[in-house]
Amino acid sequence: MKLIRAHATNYRNIIDSNPVEIGQSTCLVGKNEAGKSAFLKALEGLHSTDKSYVDDVAPDFYPA
Repeated sequence: MKLIRAHATNYRNIIDSNPVEIGQSTCLVGKNEAGKSAFLKALEGLHSTDKSYVDDVAPDFYPA
């Protein structure tokens, strides 16, 4: 399954993001405190429904 559209509402400082089309390369642009990072955090909370998906994107540790 591939994410093609996302819509966040009532999350952190996002009241309503409106639908955002997700392509092969998507760029979030906006002023400071516009909700770019909050939108990415909302997407981070999604989990795949594909049983064969392996979450190897997030690192196990952060270098000091």
